[in-house]
Amino acid sequence: KIPEFSHSVNIRNKIAQKAIACADEPHLIFDYDHRSNCEAFANLMTGAAPPADTVLGAQEGQIHCYIAGICHLVNCLKVYRFRRRNLAYVVQQRLKERELQ
Repeated sequence: KIPEFSHSVNIRNKIAQKAIACADEPHLIFDYDHRSNCEAFANLMTGAAPPADTVLGAQEGQIHCYIAGICHLVNCLKVYRFRRRNLAYVVQQRLKERELQ
């Protein structure tokens, strides 16, 4: 029995359980911008970015100011449609509800 191998299998199962919990009803809705994107979500699932981090992905620090401004403008226009919550907070709450954290 190889301990590293069984550990990696357990990690994969844990990541899958977290992702399924976040995909269940009610669906999580988050803004797709330079901070809350699929990379940030994947980093939260794998543990590469702890929920307490202010930077959840590599794209956030390397984004051009024009793109960041456009994302901010779009998010401001959408503020009346959805109740805005931080991606890390929403994922953390969902995982606590499902006792996966």
